Amino acid sequence: MNLVVWIDNPGGGALDLLNPAAQVLNRLYGNLNVIGFVAPKELNTGDFKKIKKTKLRGFQYDFVLVTGQKVDFHSVLKEAESLGLKVEKFLLDRTVVAPNFTFEKYNKLRNSKLSILAMNCTGGLLYHRFGLPFLSPTINMFTSEQDFLKFLQNPIEIVQSNLNFVGTKFEQALKFDYPIFEIGGSEWHMNHYRDFEFAKQKWIERSERINWFNTIVTMFTESPEVLAEFDKLPFSKKICFVNFESDLDSAYFLDNKKYNEPLWRMSNLTALGAVNFYDMWDMLLYGKKTPLF
Repeated sequence: MNLVVWIDNPGGGALDLLNPAAQVLNRLYGNLNVIGFVAPKELNTGDFKKIKKTKLRGFQYDFVLVTGQKVDFHSVLKEAESLGLKVEKFLLDRTVVAPNFTFEKYNKLRNSKLSILAMNCTGGLLYHRFGLPFLSPTINMFTSEQDFLKFLQNPIEIVQSNLNFVGTKFEQALKFDYPIFEIGGSEWHMNHYRDFEFAKQKWIERSERINWFNTIVTMFTESPEVLAEFDKLPFSKKICFVNFESDLDSAYFLDNKKYNEPLWRMSNLTALGAVNFYDMWDMLLYGKKTPLF
């Protein structure tokens, strides 16, 4: 298998996932042969050949593994497409190391046009980890359990409603005031946006991209009553992270006591891949609950 490594943004610890990702590909497809690196001029690639982006079309390769620090995968794909390269062969390092990765699963997920409606940052983190386009407005924000359930009662109609400015709140971690908007009777805290109009525009743009034919809804709760209400929602793919045992199909148990973390953070760590309780490919593709251990 011929592999090209594309380094998007080198920096401290930027290539930590390069070797693990290459090992996964070698284990799955065998006889890994790194034929060269697409890398900045200043980066020393040792004995490995450097390949100019504009010359990559002339090479025979099976995959291009994109790695680096805070990789902007969508920008890489756009650039590759403009150069006439086969973007379907491009893989993202953090996606390759997700448990049970195969190229077939990756390609199916990438082509599925998945919309993730999430109560908090979990949705955005999943989009980031799997290199998927943002087909949901609920990215970089959060809402309450009851407001999220209210939103999910009639989301198609609600996202077509007006987004009304409610006020601001100070974001302690990022040190700025962020906007709070109301839509359809639910409030959304857009805590990663300092520009009110920009946040509103992003909500509108991404609302128009929602694929209602392939939508997954996800939240977390410590309340069995909230879980029961969520489980009744008419979505084929429902994920609710909980810290108690439940037989409901939508309940995904996370042992936050074992990690001494609050449940909201366990939800985010699961999306990031820092903890691995479930097969995320099965979850995102089929809404299927497959424990890893």
